[in-house]
Amino acid sequence: GIEAGCDIKAGYGIEAGCGIKAGLSIICKWISSKLRIFAGLCIWRQPTEEETTITCEEVKEGTIAFGKLNLIQKKEVKEMTVAEIEEALGYSVKVVKGSDE
Repeated sequence: GIEAGCDIKAGYGIEAGCGIKAGLSIICKWISSKLRIFAGLCIWRQPTEEETTITCEEVKEGTIAFGKLNLIQKKEVKEMTVAEIEEALGYSVKVVKGSDE
């Protein structure tokens, strides 16, 4: 399994063979566990509602045993050429190096 004292954050997905336990919140694109998923298990204080939240687009497998599930809508990605973008915006654009390069 996967265990963390505080938050678990992943840019994409989290997958575990047994269980997933986080002292505080879990944030990822998707989550999957053969058994159970726990968020907000900190023992040093009472966690806030936000700290017991599992935020993701999809629970592929597993049961949320403790924590509040916050399913977010999948972001649509539309592929466009520069010409199509310019036409949609009504003005010229210049491609610059972005954060995902």
